[in-house]
Amino acid sequence: MADIINPYIAGNPVTGEEMFFGREDIFSFIRQTLTGKHRDQVIVLYGQRRTGKTSILYQLHRQLDPRYLCIFVDLHGLLMESEGSFLWELASQIRRILGRDYGITLPPPDRDAFETDPRSFFANDFLDQVWQAVGDRHVLLMVDEAVRLQEQVQAGKLNKSIFEFLRFLMQHYERLNFLFSLGSGLEQMEKEYAFLFNVALYKKISFLEREAAVDLITQPVREQYTVAPEAIDRILQITACHPYYTQLLCHSLFNRWRQKGGATVTADDVEAVMEEVVERGLAVLKHNWEESTPGEKAVVAGLAAAMGERNRSVGRDKVSAVWRRLDVDLPGDEAARAMKSLAARDILTGDDQVKFTVDLVHFWVRKFQRLEWVKDEIQEQVKTWPAATPVGAPARGQEAAPSPVAPPPRLSRLWLVLGGVTLLVLAGLLAASLMGWGPFDRGAEPNVAAETGIVVPGGDTLLVNDMIAADGAVWAATDGGIVRWDSDGIPALISGDEIGLPDNDSQAIAVAPDGSLWIGGGGVSHIEPAGDRVQFLDYFDRDSDLGMSVVRALLADETGVWAGGTTNYESSLSRFDGESWDYEALPLEELRSQGLDLRVWSLMRDFDGNLWIGLITDGLLRWDGENWTHWGPKEGIGGTVEDEDTRVRGLVQDEQGNIWAAAGYRGLLIYVPDTDSWEPVELEEITSWVTAVAFVEDGAIWVGQEDGTVLRSYDYGKTWDVIAEPDDALGVDITAFVRDAAGRVIVSSYGGGVSVYENGEWTRLQ
Repeated sequence: MADIINPYIAGNPVTGEEMFFGREDIFSFIRQTLTGKHRDQVIVLYGQRRTGKTSILYQLHRQLDPRYLCIFVDLHGLLMESEGSFLWELASQIRRILGRDYGITLPPPDRDAFETDPRSFFANDFLDQVWQAVGDRHVLLMVDEAVRLQEQVQAGKLNKSIFEFLRFLMQHYERLNFLFSLGSGLEQMEKEYAFLFNVALYKKISFLEREAAVDLITQPVREQYTVAPEAIDRILQITACHPYYTQLLCHSLFNRWRQKGGATVTADDVEAVMEEVVERGLAVLKHNWEESTPGEKAVVAGLAAAMGERNRSVGRDKVSAVWRRLDVDLPGDEAARAMKSLAARDILTGDDQVKFTVDLVHFWVRKFQRLEWVKDEIQEQVKTWPAATPVGAPARGQEAAPSPVAPPPRLSRLWLVLGGVTLLVLAGLLAASLMGWGPFDRGAEPNVAAETGIVVPGGDTLLVNDMIAADGAVWAATDGGIVRWDSDGIPALISGDEIGLPDNDSQAIAVAPDGSLWIGGGGVSHIEPAGDRVQFLDYFDRDSDLGMSVVRALLADETGVWAGGTTNYESSLSRFDGESWDYEALPLEELRSQGLDLRVWSLMRDFDGNLWIGLITDGLLRWDGENWTHWGPKEGIGGTVEDEDTRVRGLVQDEQGNIWAAAGYRGLLIYVPDTDSWEPVELEEITSWVTAVAFVEDGAIWVGQEDGTVLRSYDYGKTWDVIAEPDDALGVDITAFVRDAAGRVIVSSYGGGVSVYENGEWTRLQ
């Protein structure tokens, strides 16, 4: 198989017809538009980079009436050092293609004559020779990368009057037709050179139709292998039918098949090549970034940060909120302009709520354009924007909080004084009980913007990923650090750099039997709570044999600390035995040999000592100490479903021994020991993805959904009550349930912060 040539074209235009699919709507437009009743039309094709504009030009000679002689002119291939140089190069290209493709012979154009009087010689002498040679046929000049005309004018190589001359040719030479291809810079060219392009008819080149994209995925390899339906769905979800990204991904898939063989390429194979696809697509992804304005970069990076790991629709308010955490106030008009421009470039899609058109772009931005880095990159523009309220500053109309006490110095292990760093007493808190949560007085004026999320000192809005109860307090892992609420409901914020993490994006939190806390994100941090302080104990990353760069799940019990990752290097599961991490603690290689995607989202230890592992796309694993058991798409768990989330987000065992799983799109699942199988819990109250499940030691099972609905069962799933509905505004994407020291149930959501359930009512906590 090593000698089989990869058919996919990752980067270069498609010149042959065997690898070109779809675009009949474009060809139909050109055929109908090019030929006018009285004279032919000028056409402009435009669209973002790598959407196939050049490939379309290469196919046109097969799609048009034979009377049109198609001359492809790539302006990037011309020097264009002067007007004489440009017109001589253009004449030479016309002569060369007429001879090569149509057998029409012309004498070489006289370069000295072009230098002396370029316009006259081109329009009269040269074109007269062309008309005598071609008869009654037309010459169609297909000018690719026409933006270079503007670039050469700006560089002083060409005079602006060149546009007047080109328009003269359009108007007075009926058998000389023009088709321009424009990528970036369309709006600027329309504004400055409207007299050239206002006579043209425009057609946007965007993504492929689904049917054409499926043909592109399957037809070139039909004699080698079959692409499974779920793999096709996953490819289209990642690429959104973008021709370049589809070719790029399929190119990597073919290389993977050439190494491993097999009759079918699966969705697991798609996931396995994702890192490679991003690396190989860096040039295009980075070019799109570099041609963006500072406002567009701020919007793109803010969207990726607000979305988290899934490309989902997000409003402008969320973008503003994540930037405010870095003391940047993104102006509303700047964000609106940026979103409009990004939508025109097919980078974003949507109206009030937007998301990335191509999942791969979201993946790249989240990985390579973090907010802190982007802030440094656009700092000059940020200085011109209004200053945001600094973290810790009082809201308008509030008094400033007392000055914090500086934390004592440390050597390798530091006592961090949280109470003196970020505490902000919330106005209106009523202490309901000694160990209870004080309900927020909604009559007070809080230090909070209109966005949802946890509001912490300074008015920051944070998104909650995980939550636990420990040391008489409730702790939340958020994308802005760790938030701790004491027994009176007073919040404190600790940033990632204060506990050794490389950034503030904390994904998971767990409490060990000794009461210490483990924090997962870009590594693992180990801390010990002590009242209103925490002691930093240690930090581990990939260089510590953790084996992964992003930790999404933690489990701390008597057997050690287990970390599960969603971006792995050596592994996606690692165990800490008290001294060091071991990413080979379990025999994962036998699972990899089956082609399983082992990215981890949740972990649980059952009463019998079995380790349960929830995966992102491939369902569930159980390790009994000797053997693996896997439940996957065939059993109705995980899998790739277009635009649906199939992550196993939560695992819990109730006091009767039942095991429950929050399986996203697959719903709520329960493990049946007698058949060693998982079965769906059929409930009409399940109205969206199931995102969280917990047994909170009050005899009840709690279930959270993506739309904010919360269910509760006191009889181990026989009957259910609806405890919260979307209208209750708990926020979307319920992430965790815990029980506080006073016995109240606390619920967190990714987009709605933390709320307390007591006496049949919900109270939002700051």
